[in-house]
Amino acid sequence: MPLTNLLKNHDTLTIKKYIYLIVPFIKGFALFLILSGLFGIIGCGSHAQAISGWKPATTVVSEDTAKQIIADNSSEKANENTYKQLEAIRLTNKLTLFKINSPSFCGYFGCLHLAYLEETPGEYRPILRRYINPLLPKNTTQIQLLKEPPNGVIAKSSLPCLRFFQTHPTNNTLQQITECFDGQVYKIVETRNSVIGN
Repeated sequence: MPLTNLLKNHDTLTIKKYIYLIVPFIKGFALFLILSGLFGIIGCGSHAQAISGWKPATTVVSEDTAKQIIADNSSEKANENTYKQLEAIRLTNKLTLFKINSPSFCGYFGCLHLAYLEETPGEYRPILRRYINPLLPKNTTQIQLLKEPPNGVIAKSSLPCLRFFQTHPTNNTLQQITECFDGQVYKIVETRNSVIGN
């Protein structure tokens, strides 16, 4: 057999050997890209979690703390019925969100929502105060907890950012307000408006 034929056969064998190595790599890489794309899409859509599961505040904090929160936010003396209308949800070990559904704490812009930081066991400090209108378009949640800050915002704390949805009382718009903790209080970092469809 001539030497050129031997070289050709050797080259063909080498190429086939590499093809058998390359094809599984290409298939694996393609699968990786497809799965990464799917998880990326799913991840982007689910970085915000709707806040639900409100409970009577006295099941989350002590009765004295509930009374103090009412007293801190009202010039009127709170009666037993008022602090029973205080609801709460613990968002993290140190962050608790409260809402007051009492007529004296609700008005044109909605009902009062508060966030308190538990700095030491049983000692709470107010870090957010916002009125939220419960009348929202269908399938819209009032509040979302963000697992990550919005694009372009650098986290200054391990506390999660919060996103509030609010209908404008005089026009047909839905306002999306994102607030993040700056080390002292929650501050607005992003606001978006959209027209509510009929």
